[in-house]
Amino acid sequence: MFSNNLGGLTVFKILFSFCRLFSVTDYYTAALFFTTILVQLTVLCTCAVAKRLCGAAGEAAVLCMYVLTVPFFFMGAVFYTDVLSMLFPILTYYLYLKAKESEKKRFIWWIAMAAAAAVGMLIKMTAAIALIAIVIQEIFSGSRKRVFEMAGISAVVV
Repeated sequence: MFSNNLGGLTVFKILFSFCRLFSVTDYYTAALFFTTILVQLTVLCTCAVAKRLCGAAGEAAVLCMYVLTVPFFFMGAVFYTDVLSMLFPILTYYLYLKAKESEKKRFIWWIAMAAAAAVGMLIKMTAAIALIAIVIQEIFSGSRKRVFEMAGISAVVV
């Protein structure tokens, strides 16, 4: 009913259309599996970012935080745009870290980063916050040339 939910409705429309191709009619279970997979991918991506930034101890700490956050276990049954889009900001940041480490494929990683942000922003605009955080981090790290390159590529892709 509200325009902020159109991205989520579009995701479920695509999912249910795909289910119809295989004669799956239990849309609740399909949505439950889909959102559960998104939640698990978010956990994996967050752990990967923590490992890159803080090593194995950081990864373990993030995993402990997820395990100790009881409501997180029930998020697979929440069919809302926040759950559908929560993978994309962390995936955007993960791809940014990959681009930062890469010398030869940096351009490809930036395109992937911007595409992840764009998909997240189509579901819920708050996914753009990852791009803002990345630009701020790049400005404070002193690599202004890379900020303009990344911002240009991101703007075109998004």
